[in-house]
Amino acid sequence: MELSITYLILLFILVILFPLNGILTAKRIKKFLNDYPGAKTSFFQQTIIIQIVLAALVIAVMAFNQDPIREIGLSFLARPLYLIGLLTACLIGFWIVYKRQFDPQKLQREIEKDAAVKFLLPTTNQEYQWSIGASFAAGICEEIVFRGFLYWQLALLIPVIPAIFLTNLVFGLGHYATGLKNASIAFGLGILFSLVFLSTNSLWIPMLLHVLTDIYSMTKGKRYFEQNWEEG
Repeated sequence: MELSITYLILLFILVILFPLNGILTAKRIKKFLNDYPGAKTSFFQQTIIIQIVLAALVIAVMAFNQDPIREIGLSFLARPLYLIGLLTACLIGFWIVYKRQFDPQKLQREIEKDAAVKFLLPTTNQEYQWSIGASFAAGICEEIVFRGFLYWQLALLIPVIPAIFLTNLVFGLGHYATGLKNASIAFGLGILFSLVFLSTNSLWIPMLLHVLTDIYSMTKGKRYFEQNWEEG
């Protein structure tokens, strides 16, 4: 199948530039946020902007090529109740996670064990609020970009299983800034989200799962720092 030049450019950005950027900037981002922890708010804000721009670019290019967004699992956007349901479910999930009581000792062990991501976890209320915004943006936009668009394009060129693998390999490498372990977890979760997408032919549930996964991680991090401050 012959791809349009606009799709080829997008694939180059996603398959080559996105993971390459994640790998090459990993140490620099970690050092910067460790040296200037107050910059986390700006980092979360930039993350939100980048995610929205990428997702908007995907939808704009599809519109330019006259391809319907149902090809990438977004047919539910034409049904307002489904969109409202997604946002409502995300907010309810956030409320449940926020109200959850974490076991202090278990929380301490889990965060200390995964020290590679500590530099990215929110420590103040402002950082936490923006991290939740970034969780919503990443959960929704990354599903559009990766499980939606990237998988759709790759599946037109190669068999389904390799397309799933490559989609989530790219997705995982894009998270390399938080360490190899977290990149591997992102790859595994991406596989799960892909299977849910293929089972439902919709990004509705993968978006919900992705948003809640990120919210849970950020909330755990905030609780960890609150706990340490109280003990200190």
